[in-house]
Amino acid sequence: MSGSEHKSDSGDGGESYEFVVPPFLADPNSSSNTSEARVSHMHMELSADFSTKTLTGFVDLTVLAMADGAEHVCLDAKALALEKCIEKSSGKPLKYSLEQLAGDFGSKMSVELPDACSAKGSSCVIRISYSTSPNSSGIQWLPPAQTKGGKHPYLFTHHQAIHARAFVPCQDTPCKQINHQNVFSLFCSSFYIQLLFVLEKQRINARTLLK
Repeated sequence: MSGSEHKSDSGDGGESYEFVVPPFLADPNSSSNTSEARVSHMHMELSADFSTKTLTGFVDLTVLAMADGAEHVCLDAKALALEKCIEKSSGKPLKYSLEQLAGDFGSKMSVELPDACSAKGSSCVIRISYSTSPNSSGIQWLPPAQTKGGKHPYLFTHHQAIHARAFVPCQDTPCKQINHQNVFSLFCSSFYIQLLFVLEKQRINARTLLK
């Protein structure tokens, strides 16, 4: 996105130019309100169940207030079973709402921010407990027959271009970068698993732990 030059009278008979930067344009493919509240870090702890083809657990989102009076952080979510949303430090339940969007965009998830996160520059951590759908567009579960060895199942994630929201409630937009940390528990009698996090839209500063 480029700016424009505005010409004005310098006052001494000459001409001066001022470079004007246009205002930020909202991402039409995301419900994120990053100009008001921005997610800066994600910490996920999820259990993978090959029998139900679901991931279950929680994500901790560190939210930064980008403006005074911030009341909500808006996230993208798609086909996620939401259990609860709390402020991590106090355990206090946080109100949230879901607004179904047209097409493949999923839902707009609006989470009420605690009072401590209403002033510009303040931050808080919200914890969202949820499960993914067996038909998630961002996760693929392959049976042994579809693998080269033919013995073990295979799980991988892919988040291009707007499929991260089907994996985790997040601000699914390339306009902001997010650090993240992932902890996975794997339930399968015998398995070989490779988790591919294709998050080219986000800065990867991750440590993935398998236990």
